[in-house]
Amino acid sequence: MPKFLGIDCCTRKMNALVLDTDRRSLSPTVSVYYSDLRPQNEIKNGMVPNEDPLVKHSDPLVWADALDTLLGRLTEAGIDLSSIAAISGCAQQHGTVYLSPEFAKNNWISDKTSSLSEAVAPMLTRKSSPIWMDSSTFQQCREIEEAIGGAKTLQQKCGSCAMERFAGPQIRKFYQTESSAYAQTGVIHLVSSFLTSLLTGKSEKIDCCDAAGMNLMDIQTLDWDNELLKATAPGLRTKLPPICGNSHIAGKLHPYFSKYGLREIPVITFTGDNPSSLIGIGGWKPGTYIVALGTSDNFFTASDKPLTDPHGYGHLFLNPAGKYMPLACFKNGSCARESIMQEFNLTWHEFDVDAFDLTPPGNNGNILLPYVTDEITPQAMNVGGIVHEGNSLFKSHKNAASIVRAMVEAQAMTMRLHTTWFGNRVKSMRITGSMSDSLGVCQVLSDVFNTMVERLGHHNAAAQGAAMRAAQATLPDTFSWQAISKLFATPVSSKTITPNKQNVEIYKELILNYAQLEKNITGVDCTIPD
Repeated sequence: MPKFLGIDCCTRKMNALVLDTDRRSLSPTVSVYYSDLRPQNEIKNGMVPNEDPLVKHSDPLVWADALDTLLGRLTEAGIDLSSIAAISGCAQQHGTVYLSPEFAKNNWISDKTSSLSEAVAPMLTRKSSPIWMDSSTFQQCREIEEAIGGAKTLQQKCGSCAMERFAGPQIRKFYQTESSAYAQTGVIHLVSSFLTSLLTGKSEKIDCCDAAGMNLMDIQTLDWDNELLKATAPGLRTKLPPICGNSHIAGKLHPYFSKYGLREIPVITFTGDNPSSLIGIGGWKPGTYIVALGTSDNFFTASDKPLTDPHGYGHLFLNPAGKYMPLACFKNGSCARESIMQEFNLTWHEFDVDAFDLTPPGNNGNILLPYVTDEITPQAMNVGGIVHEGNSLFKSHKNAASIVRAMVEAQAMTMRLHTTWFGNRVKSMRITGSMSDSLGVCQVLSDVFNTMVERLGHHNAAAQGAAMRAAQATLPDTFSWQAISKLFATPVSSKTITPNKQNVEIYKELILNYAQLEKNITGVDCTIPD
C-alpha cells in the first residue's frame, strides 16, 4: 500500500509528515519556521512587522520558500519522497494572495526556475497577504452587511457575519485603498489554493471547505454569491478561481519537484487547517467535539445541521467528509499562554506541572480575562496587556503559578460560555495541537466541560488530516473516511483524561464570576451553561 504526504501551512511555520498505509504509521513531523528564512525585521511570529497593531500580514514568498525548504528537509530526514503516491495539505484560513493575470497561465515554472519564490515574485500585485489575525477592516465589514440587508442576512447566506479577517472584507479594503493594484490583479487566492497552485504550476480551484470562511460563498449552493461579490468589489468574480468540492484532484505535481525525488503524483486541493484537523483527529462524523490548541484556540465539530451562532461570533464551515462544521475561534490561544511563560521566564515543566501542582482548582476564586491581543470571541478591542487583571491579587503579587492557572481556566471557561450554540452537551472531546501534551491544560478542559478528554498519539492533526485526505481522494474504495480514521485517528486510551467531580462543582461556581467579569469588560452578556 502507498504512502501519502500531508503539509500544513501554519501562522508561524510549515509542517509535513508522511502517512504509511503499509505500516499504519506516521513519520515524525518535519517543520520550517518562517523566522528562520527571513531576518526578524522582515518576519516576526510569522508576520510582516507593522506599526498599526490592527494590521497583520505575512509574506507569500515566505510560504513559497518554506515549501521548497520543507521538501528539502524531508529528504534530509531520510524520507524517500519517490515512494509518495499523492500529496495534499492545508493552510491557515482566511489569508489572501493577490496575483497578476500571468499566474493563470501554465508556464511560470520552467526548467530554469531555481526557487518557487523566484517564479512567483514578479506576479504578486500585493507584496503582503492579510492573514487571520488582521483586525483592520471594521468599516468594510459594516459596508458589506449594510449592502446585503444586515448581519443576519449575511450569516444566513454564508454561515458567518462579516468578519474582519475574512477574505471578502480584506478584498474590499484592498480595492478601496489600492484601486490601481486591485485593477492589475488577475487572480485572488486563499493561502490553501495558492499552495496547491505552486505544486501543480497552474492556478487551481479553491476548496469549498476553505471558501466557507470568506464571506463570499453561498453555504448551500457552494458557489460564489453574486450579491456578496457585488457588495465586496467590482469585477470580483473574474478574479476568483472556481470553487471545487472536497477530495478534488487538482492535477499532477509539476516536474520542478523531481529535484526532491517526488514523482508526478496527484495533488489533492489543499483546504483550511481547521477542516483538515477535523479529519486528522477522527472527527469526520457528528458526536465528537474538537479543541485545537494553536496560535488561536478553536472549538468545532461535525454536524448534519447548519448551526449558526446567534451572537454572531461563531462560524458555519464545511466538513471535508460531508455536511457542516460549526466552529468558534478564540484569538488568544497559545499567544496568550506563551506570553505568560515569557513574562515569568518559565520552563515547560514550570508551566505544565508546577503551576498546577502549586495552585488549587478554581485558584481560590482568582480570575482574569485571557486577552493579550484583541479578541474575536467575544469581540473585545483594546483590552490588551499581558493579562487583564480581574482580581487585586494579581496586581499586588505577581504569582506566576496563580496567573498560569488563571489564564488556562479563563480560556476553558470562555470556550464553554461561547459554544452553547453547538446544542448538545459535550460528551467527549478530542484535543490537538502541541498544548495537548499538557496534562494541566487538558485536566482543566475536562473539568470545566465535565467531559472525557481524548488524545491521539500524534498532535499534528492538520498535517495528518491532509495526508488522510490524500489517501481518501486517490483510493476512495480502499480508504473510506471510516476506514482511514480507524487506522490513523484512534485515541490512545492511556492518554484519556476524565473529569474530577469535585473540580466540576468548583468550576460551575467559578464560571458565574468569570461571565460577570467578561460582561463588565466587553459588554457581552452570554448564556451560562447548565
